[in-house]
Amino acid sequence: MTEQTLTALEGRTDVLRESQRRLAQLAAENARLRAEGRALRRRLGPPKHWRMVDRTLTDAKLIMHHRNAGLEPSRRVLEAMGLMTQRRYGWAMAFLRLARLEDFTPATLEDLDRAVKRLETTAERLRGDDDLTALRVRAHAGIRLKR
Repeated sequence: MTEQTLTALEGRTDVLRESQRRLAQLAAENARLRAEGRALRRRLGPPKHWRMVDRTLTDAKLIMHHRNAGLEPSRRVLEAMGLMTQRRYGWAMAFLRLARLEDFTPATLEDLDRAVKRLETTAERLRGDDDLTALRVRAHAGIRLKR
C-alpha cells in the first residue's frame, strides 16, 4: 500500500469511530426519551376513549344479564331503575350492535359466557383503535329506543 492510501484509510477510521460514538450517544438518548414517555403515559392514565369503552362495556353487559334473567332491558325500565341514562343506553345498544348481539337473548349460562367474551373482544378491538368511529356510527345512525 502506498502512503497516500494509508493516509486515506486513517481518515476513514476516524469517521467510523466518530459515527460509532454518535450512534451510541443517540441510542442512549433514545432510551432516555422512551423511559420518560412511559413515565408520562403512566401518570396520565388510560385515554378518554378507553374509559368510554369500559363504561359502555359495563352497560352492555348489564343489558345482556337482564335479558338472561328474563327481565325487559328497555331504556325506560333501566332509566326508571336508575341504572343508566338514555344516552348511555344508546351507546350500550350501539356496542351490542357492533358485537352483533343486539337481539341475542342467552338461553344458557354457556351462551351468556360466549356473549360476554364477544363483548370483551369487541372492547379490546375498540381500545386498539385511535377513535370510536365504529361505535359512533352505530350510536348515531341506528339508535332504536324502545318505548
